[in-house]
Amino acid sequence: MENSLAPFLSSFFILLREGFEAM
Repeated sequence: MENSLAPFLSSFFILLREGFEAM
């Protein structure tokens, strides 16, 4: 289960970083 969530969480955190940088 964690293996399938790993890529999703990684991409989610990347989007958060881009969002903060945009701000």
